[in-house]
Amino acid sequence: MKTSFQTSTATTSTFKQRARPGLKLNTTQKTFGEENIVVTMNSNNSYVVQNHPCFTDQNEFSYTVQKKYNQIFFNSSIVPESSGDHSETGDFYFVAQKANGKEMQDKYKVRTSDRNDPTFFGVYDGHSTHVIAELLASKLDEYILENFRVKSDLDSAIKHGFSSIESEVISSLQDQKLRGGSTALCNILYNQKIYSANLGDSQSYVVRGREVISLSKSHDFLNEAERIYVEQKGGVLLKNRLEGELAISRSIGDVNFKEFMNSEPEIMVYDITEEDEYLILCSDGFWNGMSPSQCVEKIEEFRRSENYSTELKNLGHFLVDEAKANIKIKKDNMTLIIVDLKEFAPKNKKKVTTFSGFF
Repeated sequence: MKTSFQTSTATTSTFKQRARPGLKLNTTQKTFGEENIVVTMNSNNSYVVQNHPCFTDQNEFSYTVQKKYNQIFFNSSIVPESSGDHSETGDFYFVAQKANGKEMQDKYKVRTSDRNDPTFFGVYDGHSTHVIAELLASKLDEYILENFRVKSDLDSAIKHGFSSIESEVISSLQDQKLRGGSTALCNILYNQKIYSANLGDSQSYVVRGREVISLSKSHDFLNEAERIYVEQKGGVLLKNRLEGELAISRSIGDVNFKEFMNSEPEIMVYDITEEDEYLILCSDGFWNGMSPSQCVEKIEEFRRSENYSTELKNLGHFLVDEAKANIKIKKDNMTLIIVDLKEFAPKNKKKVTTFSGFF
């Protein structure tokens, strides 16, 4: 079976195995291989991957070309297409997307690992274009985790990653004279903790029985601290929108509004307990149709239903369908990632919760 994809890079080269989740290859030869895997560049600058156990279907992988290092990264999850519904099932997580409107501007990233390395979940909600969200889905996790491997400080690595991707996005927008931006919500599971980094109005929660614990704050103009920050910078709010256009107070990109906005993520650290059941990350399109408390009620309803199944994908589809049905007028794209936290809970430890707060 073959996989082909387009890239702007003109040549390829020897590749080496890298630790999960994917492969890393340099770009200096037209044909290369290792063991039974062969990668070949066609005359139209597309690459054909043969005999790889994971990357054998166009919908199973994404790639990123990093011109600075002249490398291509194959990732274990996808950067979804720009339109249409989509879902992905992993060993301990499930992703569901519902597209509304002409373009799917939500993107996401899942980067799994063994328990000794961080596991990454990201939701990115683009506006004006899907391009910025797609860039974040392709690169932000790599910026963060590469820095973490060097310095072993995840909090610092998150801040460095967001700063690096912001600089790249702003430069790209200015060079191409484009408008647009994206929110970014990243939850990184490591060492029995959740590092939640948020910028924008996507939200993540931990579900424990009938209790729901927020891991993020919404950066919009109903948040008084965010409103004060923007107004002090000289931003004008009209109907809770910056200049009457932008509904969020923090984002990646948005060159036209950047002088008024904060582009630093708000980070929270949460200790996973044995009682925690699910981690749920969703773009605002989902939360427009379902509050966190309603989400918990729907989970209970699902468990009592005749069609109850322990498979995470069935619960994920159910929640997204219920949220979509609740929105009658303005429907937005929805992305939900639900994670089984039992896979990450501490074993045989006292059941305690540590909320390290936002910083």
